Amino acid sequence: MDSSAVFSHQTIGATGWQGPIDSVGTERFDMQLMRSLEDLAGVEHHASFIMTRGETRLLTADAGIQSHCELAAAARSAAQTAWERPHRSGERGGGAVVFRIKPAIPCDGVFVCDERDGVSYGLALMRTLHRGRFTETELDCLRSVAGTWLSLISKHQRLLAAKRQIDAGSALLGSVLEIEEKLRRMMPSLTPREAQVCARLLRGMSTPGIALDLSVREDSVATYRKRAYRRLYIGTQFELVQLFVTACVTADLHQ
Repeated sequence: MDSSAVFSHQTIGATGWQGPIDSVGTERFDMQLMRSLEDLAGVEHHASFIMTRGETRLLTADAGIQSHCELAAAARSAAQTAWERPHRSGERGGGAVVFRIKPAIPCDGVFVCDERDGVSYGLALMRTLHRGRFTETELDCLRSVAGTWLSLISKHQRLLAAKRQIDAGSALLGSVLEIEEKLRRMMPSLTPREAQVCARLLRGMSTPGIALDLSVREDSVATYRKRAYRRLYIGTQFELVQLFVTACVTADLHQ
């Protein structure tokens, strides 16, 4: 990377991360990511995708110009072809792959792709030709932060999925506080935090979902779960469900 690329990344890219990071998992994420991309390399439109062979699923999209829909369509049409390229050429394997694409409309484009937690993500970055083509310096800047962008997008999608799971569980099973209360009453050996984690496990929530709901780290959730299982002499979530159902049935019989 040349000196101008380093300067651009340090003075624009680094200071531009705060907004996207703080907005991960919220409805502000697309807008904040768009601002970061525009500041770094003059990107006017971005669209992120989950990529599988034969299918391109749009995740997020935003634009700083009026032709949003037209650019989004162009990004989708270019994404699948672009994703196939590193698989055919063997470019994959050394981190995020960044290369130029040729959208179906008059604009310049760059495509970023990589895997996160076994899922392939793609990010199409485009701008209209009146702003000129992406320079090599700008491409170097994009390469330097491509992996971080994809990690943010992956985390954003995991948190959104966790929120949907929380909402679905609330609609089906009622308040998680009721389950916590039963756990504290029927399994008094659990600490309050362990009861909170177990209640959410019984609701079918994932580790990211529990961490989000309790405002703790994911590794803390794993620690509380491990301690709770040890206290209850169980080893799996299925055994927790069995134990809870048995305790509920027994309590009902004695009422």
